[in-house]
Amino acid sequence: MGVVGCILGFLVVIYLCYKDWSVYIASIVGAAVVIAFNVLPFMDTLLGSYVNGMFVPIKSFFFLLLFGSIQSKIYSESGAAFSIADTIMSKLLRPGASNTKKNVIAVAVIVVICLIALIVGSCFGIFFSSEDRAV
Repeated sequence: MGVVGCILGFLVVIYLCYKDWSVYIASIVGAAVVIAFNVLPFMDTLLGSYVNGMFVPIKSFFFLLLFGSIQSKIYSESGAAFSIADTIMSKLLRPGASNTKKNVIAVAVIVVICLIALIVGSCFGIFFSSEDRAV
C-alpha cells in the first residue's frame, strides 16, 4: 500500500493544483492521503516528517523566494514582463505564424533562459563558494 499511497497522494496534489487550490493546502491534503494509505500515526507524521521536510527548503531560501516574488510582482504590475516577452517573440516570429510555431518558440525561449540562468548560477557557485587555493 506504500507505493499506491504515494502515487495517489501525488495525483491528489496535481489535481488540486489544477483546480487552482493553494499549493500548500494541496500538499497537506496529499500528505494526508499518503499518511492514511500507509496507516501511519496522523498527527505525529504530519507534524514531524511533513513539517520538517516542507519548511526546511522554505527556511533555507526564504529571502531568495521573497525577493523573487517581489520582483515578479513589480514586473507584472509595471508591464515589464509583457514588454520583455513581446519583444522576444516579435524578434523571433514573422507575422502570420501559426499557433503551433508560436508555442514551440515560446518553449524554446523558456528553455534557453533557464539554461543561461543555470550556467550563470553554476559559475557563481564555482567562483564564489570555493576556497582560494592559489598560494
